[in-house]
Amino acid sequence: MGSVIFTIISAVAQLERDIIAEGVKAGLRRARENGKKLGRPRVAVDVERVLEMRSKGISLREISIEVGVSKSTVLNILESLNGAT
Repeated sequence: MGSVIFTIISAVAQLERDIIAEGVKAGLRRARENGKKLGRPRVAVDVERVLEMRSKGISLREISIEVGVSKSTVLNILESLNGAT
């Protein structure tokens, strides 16, 4: 009897999760249709400055702090331009 109750409760919980997910997807779809830009805004990076600093031997970490982006972003910029790290 206990397993039957557990099964019913888990089915109700799954149904509730599905309803919440549908509501979130509908809200996101509605926001897109109304012209809302979703996600984190892009940051403009001065690529020339990154290249100049790297050519002076400045570390990726120091460049990222100075420019205001993550270290991986700086690395991606350098790799996409010339493969230099």
